Amino acid sequence: MTKRTLILGLGVSGIAAAEYLLSQGGSVLGIDRSVSNSSSFPVQSETEQVDWLAIERVIVSPGISPKHSLYQEAVKRGIPLIGEAQLALPHITQRLVAVTGTNGKTTVALLAAHLLNACGIKAKQLAMWEKLFANNSLIQDLKRSLSSN
Repeated sequence: MTKRTLILGLGVSGIAAAEYLLSQGGSVLGIDRSVSNSSSFPVQSETEQVDWLAIERVIVSPGISPKHSLYQEAVKRGIPLIGEAQLALPHITQRLVAVTGTNGKTTVALLAAHLLNACGIKAKQLAMWEKLFANNSLIQDLKRSLSSN
């Protein structure tokens, strides 16, 4: 049986993470409150039964609480849980400052880039993890903008 990665939360970055994993030959199952049949991978409602024996890891979108029942079930079963950023970071070799959270990320990231540039450290604010998963464009942006560092 091929093990799947369960993507918990199918916002923009959750879908992008799933599509990235598919492009790398992975198998995914997407779970969200609302289900769309237009996905290129299996999707089910968070109220449907999960075949936990087929799940090798869970990628948790930023808006999902650790109190979520599926999050808690994965913990109980000892299935590794990682965030979308943790999926992306191994592919980035340049120095970076990552800003995560629910609110205020853009403001903090812009301020951090401004402060670093003001101190003579070349920096660029890049948005959203889904750029990484779209043909590795985040990696390419980092290489272009920070190549002189």
